[in-house]
Amino acid sequence: LANQIDDLKSGLSTVLYARGRAHMQKKELDLALADYRAARLASDEQGKPRPEIDIAIGNTCMARGDFEGALKALGDFKDHGGKIDAAWYLANLGCLEKTQATDRLLELVKEAFERFPGDEQIQKWYEKYQRALKAHAKEENMSQGGTLHFAIKFQDMPEDSSAKERVEKALEYAYEKVTRDLGHVPSKVVNVIIYTSRQDYEANGEVSHWVGAHYDPQDGSIRVGLTNSRMSDNEFTGYLVHEFTHLVLDEITAHQIPSWLTEGIAQIEQDRDMSSAEQRLRQILKRPDQMRPMSAYVREITGGGGD
Repeated sequence: LANQIDDLKSGLSTVLYARGRAHMQKKELDLALADYRAARLASDEQGKPRPEIDIAIGNTCMARGDFEGALKALGDFKDHGGKIDAAWYLANLGCLEKTQATDRLLELVKEAFERFPGDEQIQKWYEKYQRALKAHAKEENMSQGGTLHFAIKFQDMPEDSSAKERVEKALEYAYEKVTRDLGHVPSKVVNVIIYTSRQDYEANGEVSHWVGAHYDPQDGSIRVGLTNSRMSDNEFTGYLVHEFTHLVLDEITAHQIPSWLTEGIAQIEQDRDMSSAEQRLRQILKRPDQMRPMSAYVREITGGGGD
C-alpha cells in the first residue's frame, strides 16, 4: 500500500508539473505557479524533491515580477541538489539587483567570477561591479560605529568623541528630514564610509578631486571625503542630506530617476541657494527657440518604493 501511495504521489507530481508547463506556454502565470507549487508539495511528501520544479517556480516568479519568490526557489533548487552552474548564478544576480540586495549581490558576483571566470555574462557582471568590489575590499577592516539607521565605517576612528557625534547627528537629521519630505523610508540600514584621506577617498570611490561626498548606486553606500574640520555643521549636514536624498530617490524609483531630476530634488532638500539657477532659467525663457522640448526631459518612472 505504501508503494502504491508513493507511485500515486510521483504520478501526481509529474501531471501537475506538465500542466504547469502548459499554463506557462499560454502565459497563465498564476495557474502555472499554483500547479508547480502543488507538484513540489507532492514530490516533497514523497521525500524525492525535484530540482527542475524549483527552477520552474523560479522562472514563473520572475515572469510575475516576484523576485523575492524567485530567489527562494533558486535557493530551494540548490538545497535539493540541483546543479549550480553559471546560469544559476546569473538568475540570482538578476533577482538580487532587482531587489536591491547589494551586499549579497556583491558577494555573489565575486563568488560567481571565482567559479566561472571564463563565462562572458558573469565577466560582464564582475566588470559592472568591479569598483564597488574593490572599495569593499579596502573598507572591510575599517573601524565601525553606527546609529539606528546607519552603519558607519571610519577610516580612522576619531579620538575626539565630538567628531564622531557630529557625523551621527548629521546623518540622523538627514534621515528625519528626507524621509519626512519624500514619504519613503529606506528598506535597510544605510552604509556610510567616512574617509580621512582625500587620496584614498578619490581612489576608492573613483571620484573627481572636487567631490566632497557621493552616493554610489552600485552598493547603496554613501562615502564621505570631507576632511576640512573647519566646515560648519550646517554645511557638513547639507552634504549628507544631499547624498541621502539621492539614495532615497534611487530606491523609490528602482534606479529609474533621471540625473537632472534627482540632482534638483537633492539640492532643494539641501536648502541650496537657488537664486543663480533661477536667474539662468529666466535668461533661457527669454529665448524659447533655444530650449530643448519638454519631451527630452520626460521618462517613465516605475519603482517599487513609495508613491
